[in-house]
Amino acid sequence: MSSLLPNVVCLVIDRLHAGMLGPYGNTWIQTEHFNRLAADALVFDQALTDHTDLSKIYRSYWLGRHALAPATEAEVNSALPVLLRAGGFRTHLLTDDAAVAQHPLAAAFDDCQWYDFPRQRGEQELADTRCAHFFASVTDALSELATEQTAADESSAAAHPFLAWLHTGHLNVIWDAPLELRNQYADGDEELPPKTSVVPAEILPADFDPDRLLGISHAYAGQVSLLDLCLEPLLELFEPGGALASGVLLVIGARGFPLGEHLSVGAAGNALHGELLHVPWLLRLPASRGVAIRTQSLVQPADIFATVADLCGVLLPTPAALHGQSLLPLAADERQIVRDRAVASNDHGERAIRTADWFLRVSPESQELYLKPDDRFELNEIGSRCEEIADGLKAVLADFLHAVAMPDEAAQTLAPLPEVLKNLPG
Repeated sequence: MSSLLPNVVCLVIDRLHAGMLGPYGNTWIQTEHFNRLAADALVFDQALTDHTDLSKIYRSYWLGRHALAPATEAEVNSALPVLLRAGGFRTHLLTDDAAVAQHPLAAAFDDCQWYDFPRQRGEQELADTRCAHFFASVTDALSELATEQTAADESSAAAHPFLAWLHTGHLNVIWDAPLELRNQYADGDEELPPKTSVVPAEILPADFDPDRLLGISHAYAGQVSLLDLCLEPLLELFEPGGALASGVLLVIGARGFPLGEHLSVGAAGNALHGELLHVPWLLRLPASRGVAIRTQSLVQPADIFATVADLCGVLLPTPAALHGQSLLPLAADERQIVRDRAVASNDHGERAIRTADWFLRVSPESQELYLKPDDRFELNEIGSRCEEIADGLKAVLADFLHAVAMPDEAAQTLAPLPEVLKNLPG
């Protein structure tokens, strides 16, 4: 390839529970290929989505602004694909989710491929699953793009580097993995997981049947195993000798999948808790950059915009502290802190703020405080014992909400964190 800039592939997997992957501490689900990717990548341990609505998350990805930032006129003109096109990149969107294909900013891509796979119910062979169809389709498409680029380079034509944005929502559509993939996780004295391919979405009663919830978890684990198997041919493109060996691969979760941690399962749960907000992010760079680095920096969707722009040589103005920042310095261990606070919201009036040590969730009815990162999925509420911390976080959250609502980004300044939030008590 004649260009010094790399091809960039960003794979977004919606409803991927970070706690179900080996790189994030899971020891009972087989995720060989995610483990392999993590071994060659910069791993973000504290990636938090900024909203529960997929459309708003995508606005953050493609505009580099927090989900709570007000919309502006003609913002499509500053969308990531537009900026990359000005820098000589071709941009491609490939997705199996109509909501992503029809997003207002999707029109900024040079082309969009929506895979409208049929929802086949009943037990499937691995190759017939929706997940396998998606990965086979995008792997073929990437190979074709790389071949066209090589041919252009050899003919002395302009060999444009490309951004390929891949999105799959199959985990939220159908659970059609072969039954043996989910059944393998049930011990001999446990009931087999349910056979249904319908994705569960429900609020559990306080006296729910734990065996039934375990079956749902095993069924989800089977889908994760399927996803892991389907990931292998994509990873091979980035291996030495592969068509994209000098390219960049970014694999990120859009939203998590609640599995009963707070009495909600699947899309029925919009409460701002870790099982929904905490998502996996892995960045594989060429020439072994960032390998074996795990960062605890708080990162959010708007950082994807700035990072991809940086990878593609696009210069951006100095961002406001609450919007996107490039994460590439973390790959060189040059900067350990991207931001000292991260904020998330939903459409039901809830807001949440996370710092290195604390997590505060505020709803119209109540507020809850948790210690981080130890209490990963917010199981031990400690607000009554740390009222000064909770009050401090509420003030910092109010400051953020005021700043992000300002129409002029130059005016979006944040007060420093108070000292009481920087040190654990005792």
